[in-house]
Amino acid sequence: MPESSLTQLLQEFPVITQRVVNWRDVDPAFHVSNTKYLEWAEMGRMDYLGTFYKEVSQETQKTIGPVIASIKIQYLHPLGFPDEVLVGTRMFEMGVYKYVLEANIVSKKHQKTVARAKAKMVLFDFVKGEKVKLPEGFQEAIRKFEANIIASKA
Repeated sequence: MPESSLTQLLQEFPVITQRVVNWRDVDPAFHVSNTKYLEWAEMGRMDYLGTFYKEVSQETQKTIGPVIASIKIQYLHPLGFPDEVLVGTRMFEMGVYKYVLEANIVSKKHQKTVARAKAKMVLFDFVKGEKVKLPEGFQEAIRKFEANIIASKA
């Protein structure tokens, strides 16, 4: 399949992270270890949040930051070596205290989605030791951020 099929699989994901499958990522059954998918999803989240804060020029507070409340990953197709993956990351859901980032992990070799991860995130005040509400305007800023990036890809 052509590269355009990968683009179609990731068209709704504004931030794309590319990773190489290394030999050390493979377990004794010659499949990529399940922990590697979690690492790739984490790299996608960090790229997404880093790009978001860079784009909207927000200063991050040193005492408040994102933490994972839960993560769910669905494994759809095994991977082996050699291969490369593209991790598309987008905002899936937002609430008052939480947001959910979705990662779509796509294999270049197999030209398909091999895993999907959803990480429920909260902002945590590390001084007070408690979660805090998402800042006012956060949802609108995310919507604009994603729309601008997706529009620039078209």
